[in-house]
Amino acid sequence: MAWGDRLFWGIVILIGILFLWLGLLEKFVPIWVGVVLGFFALFVMLKYGPRPKER
Repeated sequence: MAWGDRLFWGIVILIGILFLWLGLLEKFVPIWVGVVLGFFALFVMLKYGPRPKER
């Protein structure tokens, strides 16, 4: 994946975590914890996501 692809999928993961958090966990834990976990997942995707294949 190119850098832009990893960024896109990282943002999709962030939004997905926030939606799941709102639906399932907001009653027990504040939303800011979900935001922190989402940004951590975004960082992990950017740093360690799949790289373009070299020829």
